[in-house]
Amino acid sequence: MKNEKKHEMTITEALVQVKIIEEKLEKIGGETVVTHGLFNKHDKTTGLSTNMSATAITDNLKSYHDKVNAYVKRLARIKGAIALSNATSSLLINDTEYTVYEAISRKNNIQLEKHIIHNMVSNWNHDEDDITRAKRTNAENQSTAMASATTDIDMKPFEVEIIDPMDYHTKVSDITSDIDGFMATVDYTLNIHNATTVISVDE
Repeated sequence: MKNEKKHEMTITEALVQVKIIEEKLEKIGGETVVTHGLFNKHDKTTGLSTNMSATAITDNLKSYHDKVNAYVKRLARIKGAIALSNATSSLLINDTEYTVYEAISRKNNIQLEKHIIHNMVSNWNHDEDDITRAKRTNAENQSTAMASATTDIDMKPFEVEIIDPMDYHTKVSDITSDIDGFMATVDYTLNIHNATTVISVDE
């Protein structure tokens, strides 16, 4: 098997290359390319629908496809090298170990975690409101019953409470602290990693 030449670069450099190639491909995608022409069957030097010869159309189209294929393959190689590094490299963020892939994934999905916390707080507040209303209603009912009773009665108070098996306030505080700590350091940690980690990309 032929040994392929490799080029070393930091991940930061690789990400810049990815952006440049993607911009070039986008630009190429907007170019007008002559793909065929109408010619005199006995004279293909100049087209009837274009001033290009049949040979020029063929050469131009081949050059276009070769250029696109070269950029696509180069992009795939760089992204593949980045992905391999991200899947195997570890980082310590807020006292927790992540692969780079895991850290990027969590950062991109952090709004889902924040949404869950928001729902937990909303549900707790809703339950507390229900308890306050139940207590008020119970107190009013007891007062009415005692006022209308003809004899003294022994009424045990009806009490309601929240069952909190997970220690809600501690749980929310811990999760919120973890999210805040992660977001405070993830970008800095990733930037340092990308600037100092070298990958090899096939030429």
